[in-house]
Amino acid sequence: MRWLAFFKPTKEMNFDIEALKAKHGKGLSLVTIEMDKDEKYEFVIKRPSKNLIDAVADLNDQKSKEGTSRKVLEMMEKNCVIAGDMEALQDGVVWSRLMDRVKEVFKQGKSAIKKL
Repeated sequence: MRWLAFFKPTKEMNFDIEALKAKHGKGLSLVTIEMDKDEKYEFVIKRPSKNLIDAVADLNDQKSKEGTSRKVLEMMEKNCVIAGDMEALQDGVVWSRLMDRVKEVFKQGKSAIKKL
């Protein structure tokens, strides 16, 4: 039992990446949130669908309604976070760090435009 002295619990998950790819397609990312050396969480997120981007745009157009930003983040969480320690999302700091990474997924990729 000597190995127990070196074991530090984390919330690292063992994801079946191939099964997640089969179910959700390409565009998956692993997000690691490290609160300190003994507290770490992992989540798998996916790229947003066009339908989600349309819904977010519709909500952003309704800026006069209160709670719009929160609704957008909730939609992003529900549709883009596909695996991980979902109970940890009750911690506001973990949730906020994860949402920061989900927002980055919306900006992935490059595009170019050329004048013809």
